[in-house]
Formats: sequence, C-alpha cells, structure tokens
Amino acid sequence: MSDTFGRQQSVEAKALVERLYAAFNRREAPALELLLSPEFVDHTAGEGQQPGIEGIKHVWQQLWTMYPDIQIKLEDLFGEGDRAASRATLWSPSQGRAIGFAIEIFQVAHGRVSALWNVLKLGGT
Repeated sequence: MSDTFGRQQSVEAKALVERLYAAFNRREAPALELLLSPEFVDHTAGEGQQPGIEGIKHVWQQLWTMYPDIQIKLEDLFGEGDRAASRATLWSPSQGRAIGFAIEIFQVAHGRVSALWNVLKLGGT
C-alpha cells in the first residue's frame, strides 16, 4: 500500500466517523443504512444485542430514550489506513455536563463502517 493511498484511506475513515456522529446528534437512525456496511460487525455488542445495523439502531434508540438531548462531542479522532479511532464525550445540554464517554475504533471498507470496537461508559465521566 502506498503512503498516499493509506493517507487517503485514513482521511475517508475519519470523515465517515464524523458523519456517523453527526447522524447520531441529529437523531437520524436511517442514516446507518448508508454509513454502515450490510456486513457490519459490532465486536463489542452487549449481551442480547441484535447483530449488524439493527443492533446499532436499537442502541441509538435506547440512548435517545434514556437521555433525550444526548450529544456526542468528538474530542479526538485519529486515522491509520482503513481504521479510525475516536474519543468522545457524551454530553447533555440540559444538564450542562458530561454524562459519559466513548472510545471507539472503526474499520472502514468500500466507503462504509464494516466493524466497530468500543468502550462506552454512561453516568458521568
């Protein structure tokens, strides 16, 4: 893989993560169909979580129900080749404080997120 190709891959991977977080913040669950690969795998899915896109949609819906104004504030975003890693604060504007954090690694293939590994903590930081 050339350096130029690898850099372009990482730019695309980071842009995709930003689009994913923007969709979450706008409550656009249908955007997952465009942003996640049909073969998407959540390697850190919770017990009983549906696989694939439907599992992530359900997680998003649960978070929006528990915290109606939850927002993802991207703090750090790094990319290398086909992967991007992020550190984000889960923010409640109505409470004026952080309500959790997420550290995530995304793998991208063919312009979509194909895999996710994450650590998510709710209830303060």
